[in-house]
Amino acid sequence: MPDWLANPVILAVALIFLGWFAGTYGTIIGAGGGFIMVPALFLFFGLTSQEASALSLTVMVFAAISGNIAYARQRRIDYRAAIPFAIATLPGAWLGAVVSDLLQSQVFSIAFALLLLSIAAYLMFNPERRMKEGEAAETDESAATTPRLTLWQHLGWGHIPRRVEAQDETYVYRYDGRIGLAVSPVIGFISAVFGIGGGLIFVPILVQVLRFPVHIATSTAFFILMITALGGSVSHAVLGHVRWEFALPMAVGLIAGGQTGAFVSSRLRGGWIVRGGAVGLAIVSVRLLLR
Repeated sequence: MPDWLANPVILAVALIFLGWFAGTYGTIIGAGGGFIMVPALFLFFGLTSQEASALSLTVMVFAAISGNIAYARQRRIDYRAAIPFAIATLPGAWLGAVVSDLLQSQVFSIAFALLLLSIAAYLMFNPERRMKEGEAAETDESAATTPRLTLWQHLGWGHIPRRVEAQDETYVYRYDGRIGLAVSPVIGFISAVFGIGGGLIFVPILVQVLRFPVHIATSTAFFILMITALGGSVSHAVLGHVRWEFALPMAVGLIAGGQTGAFVSSRLRGGWIVRGGAVGLAIVSVRLLLR
């Protein structure tokens, strides 16, 4: 740990500020802030990459709970999609925590960084159009009510029509739950290995592939992140990877940041949220290249 952090008071204040900043920005883009916390803990607080990933996931649970309370009040979470997708991430999250010691390959880090950079570049250019690709307007009488779902659709399988009323907006869209269930375990695995939370990857998939409205996508991804982070953090805790003396002050900052981020997010245009996600992906990719 650097000398300037030897004072317990300075260390606590620094961790609270880091948690607040990461929680605010992460909640705005539906990512949880792990992409900020992990490199900061690794570069400035002297933690190993494994300790940073484990601590990030652990405290991210508190931020996710805080942010989801605010999003639930705004009625922006699509629970029909979020619950099955979140459950599907858990096997990958457990596996990622167990094998995190083995995945130190520079080739893997570079390949993953290039993938994230590609997604970031795709989202950064003309985000308003990207956002509209995920929006679906209520255009006719048939959209006024949601058709009855089959048992498989209730379980998240197949093409699922949705109608979500959030504050003063009504969002009507349809998504293929099979795609979400297929990618969820992979995202859970990546989340546990790198401690970045699955939201950074889930939001582009929800918006660009599954055609979710962007505000619904960020809130839904944040709910999924809460479950994924919980599964990954429990695995890391069982394996003894978590530095608990860092956890409490960071959790305090993250809880405050979750409320701040949810408030700011409701007042931002969707295009700026997409841009924020692209910046987050670029930050993570640089961190992986420098790993």
